[in-house]
This record gives sequence, structure tokens and C-alpha cells, in this order.
Amino acid sequence: MKSTASNQTLTNGQEIGRLFADAESGVASAQFDLAQAYENGQGVAVDIRESVRWLKSAAQNGHPEALFRLGLAFQRGIAVDQDSSAAVECFLKGTEQGNIQCQCALADAYRDGRGVTKDEGAAVSWYTKAAEQGNANAQYRLGKMYRYGNGVPRNIDTAIQYFSAAAAQGHSEAATALEKAKQIPQQAKPAKTSNEAPQSNPSSIPQTQRKIPFVMIDTSVLLQDPDVIRRVIGNKGLPCITNTILSELDSNKKNPEYEVAKNAKLLLRELAKANPIPVQELPEGGVPVNGDRVQQFTYIGNALLVFTRDRHRGRRDNDLEIIYVAKDYGMIVITADSGLKVRAQALGVQGFVWTASDRAEAEKEKSEQTQTTKLSVVPFEICKVPTIEKLTGLTVSGIPTEGDIVSSRDHGRVRLLKTLSAGGEGTIFETDRGDRVCKIYHKDQLSSSRKKKIELMLSRKIVKEGICWPVDLVTNSAGQFVGYLMPRAKGKPMQHTMFVKPVLEKSFPAWSRIDLVNLCITFLDKIAYLHSLNIIVGDINPLNVLVTDQSNNLWIVDTDSFQIEGFPCPVGTVNYTAPEIQGIKHAEFMRTREHELFAVATMLFMILHPGKPPYAQEGGGDPAENIKKMNFAYPIFGKDQTGRAPQGPWQNIWANLHKDLQRAFWEAFKENRRIEIKKWKAILRDYKSRILKGEYSNELFPTTFRIIDPIEVICGNCSEKVVASEKRYQKMVADGKTYFCGKCVANIRLQILARKAREANQSVKSGRANSTQPPFYTQSPYSTRKPYHQQSSQGSKGVVGGIFDAIFNLFR
Repeated sequence: MKSTASNQTLTNGQEIGRLFADAESGVASAQFDLAQAYENGQGVAVDIRESVRWLKSAAQNGHPEALFRLGLAFQRGIAVDQDSSAAVECFLKGTEQGNIQCQCALADAYRDGRGVTKDEGAAVSWYTKAAEQGNANAQYRLGKMYRYGNGVPRNIDTAIQYFSAAAAQGHSEAATALEKAKQIPQQAKPAKTSNEAPQSNPSSIPQTQRKIPFVMIDTSVLLQDPDVIRRVIGNKGLPCITNTILSELDSNKKNPEYEVAKNAKLLLRELAKANPIPVQELPEGGVPVNGDRVQQFTYIGNALLVFTRDRHRGRRDNDLEIIYVAKDYGMIVITADSGLKVRAQALGVQGFVWTASDRAEAEKEKSEQTQTTKLSVVPFEICKVPTIEKLTGLTVSGIPTEGDIVSSRDHGRVRLLKTLSAGGEGTIFETDRGDRVCKIYHKDQLSSSRKKKIELMLSRKIVKEGICWPVDLVTNSAGQFVGYLMPRAKGKPMQHTMFVKPVLEKSFPAWSRIDLVNLCITFLDKIAYLHSLNIIVGDINPLNVLVTDQSNNLWIVDTDSFQIEGFPCPVGTVNYTAPEIQGIKHAEFMRTREHELFAVATMLFMILHPGKPPYAQEGGGDPAENIKKMNFAYPIFGKDQTGRAPQGPWQNIWANLHKDLQRAFWEAFKENRRIEIKKWKAILRDYKSRILKGEYSNELFPTTFRIIDPIEVICGNCSEKVVASEKRYQKMVADGKTYFCGKCVANIRLQILARKAREANQSVKSGRANSTQPPFYTQSPYSTRKPYHQQSSQGSKGVVGGIFDAIFNLFR
């Protein structure tokens, strides 16, 4: 009998009845699907115990994923008695069926000695099996084993290879580990003996010696996920392809699968936009060999090396042509074709299987996180009023500091090392538990209420990458509460790295607009996870969000201020506070999810318009009043063109946003409607897709309004090649006018303002400042300004070169 697919929504009694019948008759897939239904509440009430009961039935019938899920339940004590040995039994049975998740879980058990005698050698063996099948988690963990010499001789080069493979699949921890591993001095290489065979390519640098790995991206990967090129660069690698791969892309332009054909056309179109640059010397030394020609192409602002080889050794087929080029230059190969990976490894080339595109990997991760959350974390209660209790200070005999020992229940004795940061509430210390830091409260901040809140937070074991949730309460030498342990966050505050243009460009020089969109989506994922547990962040602001150079990785810190059950978030920031709660003391009421959605919209706006609040405008005004009155200055088509949107790059950024994104911001900030996180994510993913297609600008700070009919022209001022609107350009030519690029127009505006300031200053000095119209710098900043298209151009004729005419006609 055929069971209902696990991804199908069970919406009526007939469907769930069929599933019960199949499960009762012993169909393993139906039993697993029914376990999932009880876990997720699909067609039946949520019942974790019943879910685990059906997992047991499916596991007894050999269902590999059921074995993995049941193993997790035993390991964590979910609806069963915690039993690590039983968990290992499940994982072992799953490995017999080739289940990669079970292989990785069994390796974890051997590594940690959970349910089995600790055996790091066995852990390495199982990690290797899973890593060779493309599992990013296994690649990362295997890299750590080589990095620290656990179960294998320490080998930084091999660790870098595995970290690189995992990072190329979007594994953020692997990307961080890769960065750190590259800072370690390279291992000394044994001298070559006289009877060793010479290398086939003496002028190339072996991959293990390169600080920048060369990554050969196979056609099978590019056709699934062209954006891999940008992510390889983000992980400090150098993406490479061959002329064979270019030929395969060309042949896929008419592929019957729409997505494949679309990606092939996108890649070829982007690579054709700029002339390639011949490469005579490879990065870090070495020259092209075997008569190869190497050229640097550009893909959406990112460098891509193309190796062209006309003569191939031996019998030719496309896979071997790609593999031999990779071998001669010491490259890593990533491919979606397991056959190509096997052939590459047989020829001594490090190969890894690419398991999924960015979107599929994200969906898989989300699915896994949802399953884990529903099994292991019970949401907090929703409280409508704060818990009011007398604030009682705690008496402590001493506050620990650098070098002192604190005690914890699960982590034992922990030594505080150097101070990482200090604030009004306490000090954060590095500890001897590398991946853990410790927050020690100041003496005047210790209270019974604070201790109760931390204990409430610890009642839920929340393990989520990017959220610094407390993991253990700590006490001083007298056993008195003084703080808590939490994961060590990565990155620097968004406020200090992103919200000033030169700082952003210096902090993340490789970033483009796609990275800002990635950051928005990652932020939304974190907030959605917290909301699913009835947790309100409360104090969303850019000082509490840390970012790294990996735009799909961020950390939310200061979690002990989150609103949880009857504990309100006592702090907030004006720009992120919804209009209906402006001016109210945050500690005296409970924020709602709707309040938080306003702050979420504000954060998204300030990421996409780096550092600019949505209610900032010409003429200023009090931020809180602007928010309460919904004085949003950015226009959408046919709506409220006030002309008060801030000058500078902000209008260009706004004009280059997707119309759905503009509409969502308008609804949030003008109509006071709250946009759901799911809708934001859908809009942002569509925006990202359109940027990749070239429909919208990928610049962090676009220099012009969006151009829908682009044409390349020469600026009449700086003589640079720029993209302009063909219709506007042709009209200006017909009118005998000169086209100026956006940068020149901005510079000319500054020159005009400077000249006017000098003239006004001279007028004041010469005693001729009796005009009825005061100089522009003495006018009220709140005076009403007409939109530029309504302002008179009279009086501009005397400007040298007809600059006003040029500006006016450029933007008309």
C-alpha cells in the first residue's frame, strides 16, 4: 500500500484515515509520516509521545530517517527516558542503510563518548564516510578533527580542504574555521627524495600551499546555483571554470528544464558584459602551463578565472578535461555529479559533492530546525501584563573578575580570562571554555528578579546558531549567583561596521547589494525562530546585532533583555519603537508581536539603506513625532511625492528597490500596517533573484535612479563609460544637450552649493546682505521645500557650461 507523502498537508479525516490504515498494516513510510503528523499537528493534535511511538514502529521496520529521529529522541530524552546507548543502536542501524545523518550522529557519539566508549579514530572514520558524500556538517567536523589532531595526526592543510568544502555549501561555522585555519603557519613539507616522480606541473602551486584556494566549479553546480561564484569568493576562495564548462553552459541555454536554461543564460549574459582580462601570472605565483590561456571574467562584480586548454592528454571526455586542468593547478573540485568526484579523487584531485543550491540548503536547514524545535523546545507562555514584584537586591561576598574561577552546573569550574566588553549591566569575559563566554553582572545589577529570569531562560535548552542564549548559570566561590555562560558570538556590531558608507565599504569591500539582502533574510530567520517560542526581542537595534563578512551569518546578543513570559524588555530605541508605544516606559508594559514587526521593518529598511532611519527627511523634525505622525518621505508611484526624502544616495537606493519592497515599506511606515516575516522573506528572495538576473542594481549605493532601458554611453564631463536610459539619452542628444553621469552630477551639485556659500559669505562681508531673501544657510531647516521638478529653473542660465540645464534634463 502506498502511504501519504510526508510533505503533504493532511487536511481531512479521509487522508489521515488512510495514513492510519497504512501505518497499522506495517508500512514503514506511513508509520514515519504518521509520526511526523503527530509532531507537527497535521490532521491530528500535536502529541510528542505518540509521535515517538510511531517512530519506534517505523524504526523497527528499518526506516532510515526514523532511526535517525528516534536516536535523537533517545539522546535528548524526548518523550522517552534519556538513553545514549539506545541512541547509538539506532544510529548504527541507520548507517547500515547508508543514512548520512546517522553516520554523522554516530561519529558525534564516538567523538564525545556518548553511549559508546570514546574513540576519536572511529569518529574520524564515520565523519569521512559522510563527508565524502557531501555532508557539510561532517566536512566541518572532520576539518576540526584534523585541525586539532583528534583521532588523526594534526594536518592544517587537510583541515583547510574540509573547511573549504563545507564553507562552499554555505556552512557559516566552517567559513569562520577556515578563516582561522588560514592564519596558522603552514606545515613544513618533507623534502622530496631522488626517486620520487616529478610533479606534472612544476610551475604551479599545490592547493595545500595556497592561502587562496582555487575552486573549480563544475557545470552541474553552476546550473543549479550561479550564486555559488559569489559565495566562494566570500569564503576567501578563487572561483575557476574551464572552456569546457563554458561550452556546456552554452549547450544548456535551450535545456527543457526552465531553471537550468535560465541559469545558463544568466551566467553567459553576465560574463559577456565586460571584456576579459588576460592573466599572465596566477595569484600567489605560477604561470599558465600546457599552453593554457587564462582570462579573468567578471560575474556580477566578482572575479572568475577561465582556463582555456586546446590540447588535452589521452582520451578526451568533458569530465577528464575539467579534472586534468584542476589537477595541473592544484584545485579543489566541487560538483553535483558523484561520478565526477570519484574520478577526480582517483586522479589525486580533492573533490566534493555539492548537495544543494543555496535556497534548497536553506529550506533543508529550516526544516531540520523546525523539527528539532518542535521536539525539544516548549514555547514560553504569553503574558499580557508584567510580573510585578518587589525588586530585591542580592547580597554577594564578591564579584569575580579576570583570572577568577566561577562554578556552573553543566560546565563545572570555569576560569575567567580577559575582558571582552563592559557595559552598564556587567562585564563579558573570555573563558577557558573556548566557545563560551561569561557575563558577570555588576554588584548593583544583581537582583532576585534577574536570577529568576535567567533560570526561566535556562528552562529551555535553546541551541540556535546566531543567538547568544544563556547555557548555564554561574556562581562565585561562595555559591552566590553572579551571571551566566553563553555561546561566543562572532562579528562586530552592525552600528559600527555598516551604518556609515566609508566604514561599510572598508569593513566589507567584497559586498554588494545581494549581501544586504542576505543579511535581511538571515535576520528574519532569527526573529521568526524566536517568535515561534513566544520570545520578543524588544530592544531590536544595530548595537545588538553582530555581523561578519559572511552575509548569511549574524548574531543577536544581549538576550537577557528579551521579553519572556512576565519579564518585559526594559529598554528600547526611539527609531525602532512603534508609534502607538512611543513615550511609554518599556519596563511597565508587555510588547506584542505586532509592536516587534514595526522594529523588524525598521531594521530591514536601515540595512538596505545603510544606517538611514525610515523617518529621516529633509527639514529634520523630531524622530518620535515623525513616527507618531507617520511622516514617511519616500514616494511610491503616484503617491504623496513630498520632495522631503533625504538627499544623497538614499533616493537612488529607494528608486532601485523592487516595487513590492517599496510597497511593503510604504504600508509599514505610511499606513501603519504590520508586514509578516513570511511575506518579507518572500519579497526579499524575489528581489535577490531579480538582482541576479540583472533587473535591479547590485550596487551597495547606486549612483542613478533605476534604468529600465539601459545603454552604455560616455559621460560628457568625465569621459567614463556609464549606463544610462536609452530613451532619455536619445532625447538629450536630439535636444543638443550633454549627458552627465550620476557621480558628475553629484559633484557639480556640491560645487554649486560651495560657490553659493562663498558668494553669500562675500555678500555679507561687503555689507550687501540686505536682500529680502536671506542666504540659504540662514533659512529655517523646517521651511517647506518644493520637489525638484516643481522648482523654477530661472536664474540658472548664467552657470558656466549650462550645468543647471544638464542636471534638470538628466532627472526630468
